[in-house]
Amino acid sequence: MRLSYPRLVLAGFGVVVVASLLVAASISGTAFGSYNPSWEGTSDLRAMGESFADETSVIQNTESYESDTATGTIGFVISPAEPYSTTDVATIRQFIQRGGTLVVAGDFDGSTNQLLRGLGTSTRITNVPVRDEQEYYRSPALPIAPNVTSSNYTNNISQLTLNYPSSLQLAGNESTVLVRTSSYAYLDLNRDGELNSTETLRQHPVVSREQIGEGELLAVSDPSIFINTMLDQPDNREFVQNLVDRHNRSVLDVSHSGGVPPLVGLLMLLRESTVAQLLGGGLLLAMVGKWRGLLGYTRRLGRRISLSAEVPERRAVDSGALKESLQAKYPDWDEQRVERVAQSIMPRNGEGRNDE
Repeated sequence: MRLSYPRLVLAGFGVVVVASLLVAASISGTAFGSYNPSWEGTSDLRAMGESFADETSVIQNTESYESDTATGTIGFVISPAEPYSTTDVATIRQFIQRGGTLVVAGDFDGSTNQLLRGLGTSTRITNVPVRDEQEYYRSPALPIAPNVTSSNYTNNISQLTLNYPSSLQLAGNESTVLVRTSSYAYLDLNRDGELNSTETLRQHPVVSREQIGEGELLAVSDPSIFINTMLDQPDNREFVQNLVDRHNRSVLDVSHSGGVPPLVGLLMLLRESTVAQLLGGGLLLAMVGKWRGLLGYTRRLGRRISLSAEVPERRAVDSGALKESLQAKYPDWDEQRVERVAQSIMPRNGEGRNDE
């Protein structure tokens, strides 16, 4: 059956709509979102995990820390938007103590410090903007942190490029500072964007490492170094690569930072739940059965419509051919006789009998 131009246009429009819905359901617009491909997302961080680690996963529940092999696994908690429960914090702490590595990055929200406090570290985020009038990228609000302590995580790194960062406050000697700002940086205490007499120029820690049990906790006072647009600034991508490349598995914890897109969440549920797999398989089989039934009915209906349209045309052609045959065989017959004989033969001819 030939498709008309309007039907082709309608079919194409339907394909575009379905494709658009699938794309919309598989990406996120959440800041720091693992499936957000825009400048403020962390989809590139997820891609780096897939490139440099043997396995990468996005988790929506802290219970996943219990089933994961802690040794050789690095987890990322990027700017958590919601507080962690006591049970959640205890689960994550056990993950670190069993040999896991956790990166906690935040700047101006209380949930990051709530998590750090629960994990038993004395490191805190100051929640005060850090500016630098001398060492910066584009503006003093994007300071450069050029003071790097040699370690496995800072190998081949000479600086980090920050984006409206805060700083770390460390108490005691449990933590080791890995990266500091330049000596021209200052805490903008009154947040007026200017250096005042009450604000002092000095280095400020922005990345630290602390041993907890068999594992490690890395605190970062600027989550923006992990977003897509900042990974291309010196030497942020190299820092992330060092973090991921030294572990077998990378985990992105989105349990308290906006979750994942609907389609991705559905696929994750199907992968993790046997019950969901059985229900999904049953639903798919039912949909296939319904589709086949509808397709068969449509085809039968199409054949009926096609036959009903073709029969009158076929009979008209046969009637004309019969008259020509009679006229040739009996040239002495007049037109009325030919017509009369043809009309008498046509019904029997339609029944498949031989009229010759």
